[in-house]
Order: sequence, then C-alpha cells, then structure tokens
Amino acid sequence: GETAKSVRSQRSSTAEAAVDIDTPTPPQAPPTSAETVETPTAAVVQEEIFGPVLVAMSFRTPVYPLFLALTTAGIPSLWFPILIQNILAAFSVVMVFRLARDLFSARAGWVAAILYALEPERLHLASQAMSETLFIFFLLLGAVFFVRLAGDRASGWIAAATGISLGLSALTKPIGLFIPFIFAAVLILSLRKGTIRAAVRTSAIMVVVALVVISPWIIRNGVRFGAFRLSPLGGMTLYYANAAHFLQAKSIAAGVPREFYGELSDQAIADLELKPDRSPEAWVTESTRLMEFVYEPYFRKRFFEIVSADPFFYARLHLKRSAVFFLDSGLSRSASALFGKGFGPPWLFYPFFFWAGRVFWLIVMISIASALIFRRREMNRSLPLTAFWILFGAGLAAMAAMNFDAPRMRVPLDPFTAVLFAGGALAIVARRRPAERQETVRHEHLQHVYEQVPPDYWDKSYRTNPIQRLYHDSRYSAVRRELRHIPSGGRLLDVGCGSGFSIEQVVRERTDIEVYGVDVSPELVAYAKAHRPRFHFETAVGEALPFPEENFDTVTFLDTIEHMVDPARSLGEARRVLRPGGRIVVQVVFEHHPLFRLIWKLWMMSKGKVWEDAHLRVYDRKSLRAEVEAAGFVIESDHLLHLGMSGIVVGRKSP
Repeated sequence: GETAKSVRSQRSSTAEAAVDIDTPTPPQAPPTSAETVETPTAAVVQEEIFGPVLVAMSFRTPVYPLFLALTTAGIPSLWFPILIQNILAAFSVVMVFRLARDLFSARAGWVAAILYALEPERLHLASQAMSETLFIFFLLLGAVFFVRLAGDRASGWIAAATGISLGLSALTKPIGLFIPFIFAAVLILSLRKGTIRAAVRTSAIMVVVALVVISPWIIRNGVRFGAFRLSPLGGMTLYYANAAHFLQAKSIAAGVPREFYGELSDQAIADLELKPDRSPEAWVTESTRLMEFVYEPYFRKRFFEIVSADPFFYARLHLKRSAVFFLDSGLSRSASALFGKGFGPPWLFYPFFFWAGRVFWLIVMISIASALIFRRREMNRSLPLTAFWILFGAGLAAMAAMNFDAPRMRVPLDPFTAVLFAGGALAIVARRRPAERQETVRHEHLQHVYEQVPPDYWDKSYRTNPIQRLYHDSRYSAVRRELRHIPSGGRLLDVGCGSGFSIEQVVRERTDIEVYGVDVSPELVAYAKAHRPRFHFETAVGEALPFPEENFDTVTFLDTIEHMVDPARSLGEARRVLRPGGRIVVQVVFEHHPLFRLIWKLWMMSKGKVWEDAHLRVYDRKSLRAEVEAAGFVIESDHLLHLGMSGIVVGRKSP
C-alpha cells in the first residue's frame, strides 16, 4: 500500500544513516558452530549479531546496552552482568521492604520482601540478559523518593532525585516515559488543599528533571532518524502482539485455531520488499531491523486495518486479556520446567502450576481490594502508592495485555502489588486490639486503675529503680529538646500529667515558662498541687480541656495518649487550645515492638499487673504519625527511642 511505498522510499537513506559510522573494523564473519552463542545479549557482548559497536539504532534505549558495555568491558563474559543484575535485584527486594515498612509496618515489610523475592518471573528475569531488572531497580528507587514526597517531606532535592531515577527507568525501557506524569498527578491530587502549591512545585521539578534526563536520547533520535520520540516499538507491538492475538482469537472463535505471528512477519517482509535473511550477520542490514522508526507507520496502519474488520470483538478481547493480565503467573513455566527435570515431563506439572499461579494472584488482588474497602484507615497512608499502582497497572494492561508473555510484561507492577498485599492482608487478619473497644470504656475505668497506684509511685520508682530511671531519663531528655522553641514567658500544657513528676523533670531547666497539667484522677491532681506548687494543675479529661482557645505555645502527651478513651478528640482539643504555630509533642510506647512485648509481659507478671488494661490503644510509628496528622497538625519530626520501643512525633498547628 501507500504506507509500504513511503517506507521503501525512505528505507535506503535511513538504513544508510544507520550504518554510516566510521568504525575501526568491518562486521565480523558469522560465528562457527563452536562459537555460536544462544542469547542476543551474549551476541552483543561478542559483537556478532549487531555488528560493530557504533552501529546506530533507535529501538534500543541506551541504558541497558550501556550497562552491558560497562559490565563486560573488563570481563568479556555474560556471567558478570548477570551477577550485577542479581545484586541490583537484591537491592530491589530491600526497597520493597522499605516501602512496605514506611507505609505500614516492619512486619508488612518482611512479608512484601519475601513475597517479591520468591516471585518466579523476577527470579527468571534477573538471571537473563534482559532489561527488566535494571528498569525495576530505577523504578523502585523513584518510588522510594516519591513516598517521601507524598509524606509531607517535599523538597527540591528529593523531587530531583525522583526525576533522575524515573528518567533512567525510561531510558532503560520506554514504557517508563509516562511514569513521571503519573507520579505528578497522584502527588497533586493526594495532598491536602493547603499543600497544593508545594505539590505542584515539587511535581514540576520531578517531571522537568526526568525530561532533562530523557531528552538527549529523544533529540538524538530526531536528528539521526527524523523522529523526536523515545522509541519506535509501539507500532511493532500493535502489529506483532495485538493484531496477531486478535487474528488468533478470531480463528479460535471460527473453530480453526491458527497462529499468525509468522504469517504477519512474512507479510511485512513482502510488503516492505525486505530481504528475508535472518543470519546473524544480517542484523546490521535492514532485513531484520523492523523495529526502527522508518517502519513504524506501516505497522500502525496494518494494525488498524486488521482490527477494523471487527472492532467490537477486539475491544472485548482486550478487556478479557486485561483481566487475565493481572492473573497470569510465571509459576507455571518456571516450576513445571524445574520439577519436570527430576520428576517427569513438564506437561505433567504445567496444568497444576498454571492454575495455582492464577489462583494465587487472584487471592492477592482480592486481598488488596478488600483492604481498600474494609480497612481504609489502615490503608490511608498508602493511598498515593495505591493510586499509582492502579494507574500504572491500567496503563500496562492497555499497552501489554495482548502480549503473549503477560507475566513478563506485568513484572514492573509486581513489587508494588507485593507492598499493598502485605499491608492489606495484615490489616485484614489483624486481631482487634483493646484500642478498638473504646466505645465501651469509660473514664471511671482509668480512675479505678489509678486508684490502685499510690500518688507518689513515680517519684519513688525513679529514685529506687535504676532501670526505670534510665528509661525515663532518655525520654525526658528527648522531649526536653523539643521544647526549646517555647519563648520566655510562654505556656506549656501537659495532658495526662498524673502526679506531675514527668513534666517537672522535662521542664526543670525552664523556670521562665508557665506549666499547666490536667489529669483524670483527682487524687493524682491533689498530690501534684501539694508537691509541685510552681505548676498549675486541674482535674479534667483530655477530650474536654478547661482552657480557652489559643492559650498555649506547646501541648505535650507523655506516655498518655495510649490511655485516652478518644485520642482523636483529645488531639483536636490540643489543637484548639494551641496558638497559631504552636506545637504538639506526643511520646508513646509501641506495644507491637517485640522487645517491648517481652518486657511488658514480664512486667505484667510482677508489679505491673494493675496496668494490664490501661492501654486502650496500640500504636506504632506510622499510626501515631497518622493520628497526629489527622488532627490537623503538620508533622515536623518523628523519631524512635529505646531501640524502637517508643517514639516521639512533633506536629505544628498551621496558622
């Protein structure tokens, strides 16, 4: 047709440009049978398929060929780049752990890391000379930075680092070109109204830096091949994957199943009047360089001609393949081949692993959907990554669902799937803690607990128990550092002050500020007034503070918020009584921490039995941060104490 004629008229000049580069030696002769290599990348290493190193191509983006060139420069063998790939794959597993840990918990991090580490397709690709491992490494690196951007840690350098990582991913596999724009859209839409301007600024930095990284290759393609685009593979994919799958499905529907890949290839060679020479040395000529820009118009036109015969059938097929895209598994191929070597032919195991793999991924997808519906609070912090996962998955399905190797096409999505599955599954199966029974707990219960504890308990235990003194001194010192911003003459309120001992230790060097405290126990408040006359104490609950609005510079919760009947309301009250720009300092133990659970259990078996039901809510670092954020504070810092058994979150009231 006209497209083929147009291509033929351009072909000679483009092919000439592709090879018109000064090289020290002519293309080598074809390898002998003893020298023949089995993979394209090994041939690249030996310069036997693509000819001289400097032959210009457009379908291969530069990062992976450069990676191969660097890793084989001193060791001309394929095992070394494969080794480096597996090291990078291990780092990718670590980044999956970090993503799940930062968004959910350390337990979720381990689950996600183990799940992703054992994923068959990841293992398969890491040991092959394919670009997926390098692409996923850069993509995950960008995702780690992106989570920091979405978590109110926006800064120019983090945005730039995200852009560099995503730009390198696009230069590894062209599908990465759209990812910076997805990240930017998610970042802007997921943040609160007051931070939109900062989100737009950081998103712009991220996208611009990514485009700066990508643009030299696009400019090179424009100058060299007349097409200012990243890659010409789109047209060939439509022709050899989508059109071939469409024709095959039509033949199955008609009762005469056939495969069309070879037929379409022969048709393209005939239409474009190419030489059907597939010998190794022919890779330096146009006969096998169908993946160049010059041929892309032909492939696109032929695709639309083929599917236009029945567009509704194609649409239904694409939707069906998109659903299968998320369920296909490399387990069937990898495991059946592995077990087949020792226990029988692969076909004996293929059906079992085929369906086992699909059932597994179905469970994974259902678990994520269920968690997003029924555990929205636990999944709230992961919403930006969830939005990216959905958009990226939809894009992959739209572009690659018709490919015959769906597990390989989906593998860039798998690390994020592992993260969301780990967090969602643990949220679904988590046993309800006493914190979730807060509607049935009354303040009288806490008063009953405190009545069993002598008012001078904290004073005496601090003086007589060196372990408790060491524990409390470290947290007092950490909190003290967070109070340095209080101006002279300023006011501090401690919610849940007890006998006043803790806040006295914290502010012992700040005789220039006014200190107030409230507690639910009248006995403790009376003791505090009698022994600490410099301070002002009131009997009150954190959910209803007896002070006017904008009355304090700082409000502290020192190991008390886990005892609150309604922590969200208490934090809201703290925000009400804070002045604009005032800070809240929340210090709490993390009961899920293994070391704390051991110590707490031993304590419960001895003198601490009275405290068994005093913790009405269980926090970890992420849930504490989320609780403070939900109350309307901007997080300024959060850090761990006591080997991670407790932590401090500092929030600021926006003006």
